[in-house]
Amino acid sequence: MGRGSRRAHATVSLKNFGLMEILVATDAEYLSVNATSSTTKAPYVAQLSPGSLGRFRKGFGMHGPIRGLLQALDTERPIDRGHALEMVSRQPSAYQPGSLRRMGSQEHFEGVVPRSASILIDFRWNNQRYRERVALRPTAANMRAAARMRVEILQAIALGAFTWDDFARYFPDSPRIPVKEEEPSQGPTFNEMANMWLKLISHKAATTLSEYENILNSRWRPLYGNRPIADITYEELALDVAEFPRMAAKTFNNIMTPARQVWALAFKMRKVPENITLEIESRKGQDPEPDPLLMAEVLLVIQHIETNFGAAWRNYFEVAFFTGLRPSELIALQWSRVDLAREQIRVDRALVRRHSKGTKTYKSRDVDLQKPALEALKRQRDLTFQAGGCVFLNPRTGKPFVDTADAVRKVWRPTLSALGIRDRDARQTRHTYATLGLHAGMNPGYLSRQMGHKNAQMFFRVYSKWIDGESNQREKAKMTALYAEHLERR
Repeated sequence: MGRGSRRAHATVSLKNFGLMEILVATDAEYLSVNATSSTTKAPYVAQLSPGSLGRFRKGFGMHGPIRGLLQALDTERPIDRGHALEMVSRQPSAYQPGSLRRMGSQEHFEGVVPRSASILIDFRWNNQRYRERVALRPTAANMRAAARMRVEILQAIALGAFTWDDFARYFPDSPRIPVKEEEPSQGPTFNEMANMWLKLISHKAATTLSEYENILNSRWRPLYGNRPIADITYEELALDVAEFPRMAAKTFNNIMTPARQVWALAFKMRKVPENITLEIESRKGQDPEPDPLLMAEVLLVIQHIETNFGAAWRNYFEVAFFTGLRPSELIALQWSRVDLAREQIRVDRALVRRHSKGTKTYKSRDVDLQKPALEALKRQRDLTFQAGGCVFLNPRTGKPFVDTADAVRKVWRPTLSALGIRDRDARQTRHTYATLGLHAGMNPGYLSRQMGHKNAQMFFRVYSKWIDGESNQREKAKMTALYAEHLERR
């Protein structure tokens, strides 16, 4: 190794030679070796100029591993005398060697300064000198660890890879770390909270999720999308809602539902100071009353449908009139749910917007087949029966229904129009079942269970005037009788 030569820094594992650890660092002038015996724990420390290399060999000549190591360094090749020399890393070194001597049990490392209860590491970076404190007691082991830390720092500086983040990692308590100006957190945006809410309710029916997503995409994301949700005020929300076009109360309330839920979640997670949607009142509207058909009208409708649209459509509407199934439940009905022997059908599915889902109340129910419905299903069996298949197929396509549009547009409304019956939606087949049952004297509780209401109270509320129909007629007759009695006396 002549003057001016430059060797690479190497961290070398020589456990097979009885040395637990070796650190070798060189620059143009010096070779520095720091080793620890794995058996005696005694430190071997030396600093050699190129001219003193021979003296180092002579001084430690009895130690084969050291001699072999120096041979490897001289020739820049691994030891091959039956011993393994594992090069863990080879990088250009910026190590600044100093006095590394074995002096009894004390060692001194360049740039590593012991203090009473800590260690200082001295280095230059960006043309400035740093003497940074490490919270370690200045034991021999800690001094060696600090020396290795300094080597790592100097290597990173030499490569231009040392940053203030690295500085803070090595010296977290240093007062020289620049104070970062933290940007005020704006919190999550409306879009982020909306996406989180949709993820939390992902277990809901696909049709429900689709409806919520459509409302968010058409109404709320265009208004508030990427704005921090905490910045949106009640005044702004109220003015935006006031500009909605005129709409039914139910439609308005449906539009508000996802917005209310997003703000409720943000408030629960403490992302907003208050839930501003609580101050937006739900709108009240009059629910449309049932508009059922009379029995005579039912018979006319069924006869007209069979004559003009065929037996399959007659069966469809006859089952609708005499079971009270919702249209979405009717088109989802499968033969595996029909028990003609027991004269029952099990209703546990509905088809809404092309998606199969549970019933509206998420409960299955067994519906008794009244005679007209039973006979209709027997006829329908000859047309569509297939194990696991749908009971009703679209007669126009021969395939399962995807919605109820054809039943309404192509059959129901044209039939009412042709018969001169007041127009109404096809869901009135369900109301017709209820009112016909009440006129026949059937128990309201039984009818409520057959129709799958959540509770009998709803049935009584919706059909109260038909439930009271008989008693109303009796009370009316009393007034008529009194009037007739006074006419006779005159």
